[in-house]
Amino acid sequence: MARSLAIPVMETAVANPLEDTRLLNDTGARLAAMGYGVQVVKYSNSCNFFLEVDGKRRKVAYEDGHFTVPEANQEFSESELLGVLRSEPERFSPNVALRCIVQQQLFPAAAYVAGPGEIAYWAQLKPVFNHFGKQMPVVYPRARAVITDLKLNKLLRKHGLTIDDLYQESDVLLERSLAAGASGAVVQRFKSHRTEIESALERLERDMNMGDMTSQLRERIGLELDRYERGLLRADESALQATTQQLNRLCNSLAPGRKPQERFYTVFSFLFRQGWGLIDRLMNDLDIERFSMNEVEL
Repeated sequence: MARSLAIPVMETAVANPLEDTRLLNDTGARLAAMGYGVQVVKYSNSCNFFLEVDGKRRKVAYEDGHFTVPEANQEFSESELLGVLRSEPERFSPNVALRCIVQQQLFPAAAYVAGPGEIAYWAQLKPVFNHFGKQMPVVYPRARAVITDLKLNKLLRKHGLTIDDLYQESDVLLERSLAAGASGAVVQRFKSHRTEIESALERLERDMNMGDMTSQLRERIGLELDRYERGLLRADESALQATTQQLNRLCNSLAPGRKPQERFYTVFSFLFRQGWGLIDRLMNDLDIERFSMNEVEL
């Protein structure tokens, strides 16, 4: 039934096979020129729907006035493909862009609540909606949250980190945390000597007036000093192990796999520990008008 109701959208896609592709790419190019990422990029001959052939969903291209299904080595004229559509609409399915148009055809909506990834490709769709004669719904960012607790926040403060910092590479995060917590006499003496060395290099660059040569010397010595400091910070095996374990706990809880917590854990992971009262807590604490990440401390 749904595929039959979607026939008008598919008819427009077949009758104007590459116009929606052009609109997607043109809008993507304009977004890229403004510094935004482009989520949907299509080959200029690619159609935005699939056709089922031999029990598999196949990509469709349009070249030289004919539709082709390269994977199945089949070719259709416009009239032939429209005939298939009207007799077997279940063989047609939209891609990620056309799906939004079909969705609006089947379930007209005034607004659509979307996550960050969805918003990124919806940004390319306004001209496509116009092409298909559909009203594009208002796209509203859904509320986002990370659930933490007192112990995790205490660990963050101990290491001088924020939740956003946890998305850094493991080695960068470890060295930053070790440096922030370094209080050993050896490390402090090294930092004092490093300050003296850097001051001497600055005076050398000023006094010798040798331009790039002195600047390159400072850069090389700086890199060696960085390497030496990393070695000192990692020399204390017990501190290294404890810091590594604590950072792993923070990352696994708040930024698992360097992804937002909401992309990794379901609400049931927290309901099992907190009970159904957590739902009321979230309903009360989440700010749907705040487009940055909400933080809920349990």
